[in-house]
Amino acid sequence: LYSGDTRILRRLLSVFEALDEKFEVVIVDAGSVRGAIQKTLYRAADQVVFVLNSDPASLYPSVDRLRRLREILSPNAEFIVADNSGMPGGLSRSLLLREFSRAAGLKREHWVNIGIPYCRIGARWPGSGSTFVSLARGAGREAIESLAGQIGLVEPRAAGNINSVVRFIKGMRPGHQAELTTESGEVPLREKLPSSFRAIPKVARKLLPASVNVSAPETPPLPQMNAETGGLAAALEDESPSSEVKESFELPMGAQSFVEAASDGEGEETLNRAELSPLISRASFQ
Repeated sequence: LYSGDTRILRRLLSVFEALDEKFEVVIVDAGSVRGAIQKTLYRAADQVVFVLNSDPASLYPSVDRLRRLREILSPNAEFIVADNSGMPGGLSRSLLLREFSRAAGLKREHWVNIGIPYCRIGARWPGSGSTFVSLARGAGREAIESLAGQIGLVEPRAAGNINSVVRFIKGMRPGHQAELTTESGEVPLREKLPSSFRAIPKVARKLLPASVNVSAPETPPLPQMNAETGGLAAALEDESPSSEVKESFELPMGAQSFVEAASDGEGEETLNRAELSPLISRASFQ
């Protein structure tokens, strides 16, 4: 690890050349490497991931190490900083990003999209024969997958939780709509949540960020009973319905045309009460 012999360095580079021909990506953990080999690795690297923990004591020493690393890197090399909360507590991510970026002169694009949170199960990987990736669950695994996609190791995930919910809503039958409210405004969708899916917003709130709200559409109010409707019900109780039914309640356009078409020339109704009641009920709720 500390040898400066040029023969060893040439052999090391020849090993990497052989690996580069056989594999698409070669990952080297250079955290413990020092001396000439460290400089050789950084100079040959196409991309470097600088892992930073949330320990306040390591904040400014890490700034100095990052500055020296950037001096060694190839001009075409890219680097990204990943914040790793290896233990519970420590600096919050917002404070860590702000202070480290100010001291090291970094921009937001130099950071990973999702910081690696503390994972109690994943923290057991040392000496277990497993890795953090294989043991991590939940947010820890999602952060590693996001990092792998951001640096190009794997294809970026096609959709996150919010897009999964949107695709679920869009997959419903036409004629149902919902509204998805985000920070940028309201985006109307062409599907509508039926009444049997009213519990979906409660489930979606557990999956979506706090700034996203999915709201079920309001049910249109039912027509209110009025004096005319009461007059119609009273008229229907009569054993011999007459044209007073038509006068005591103003039928909708469709129902009125049916009643007029069923009347004879002398104005007497030929529809009986059993036929007239469902017709009026359906027309009044259209």
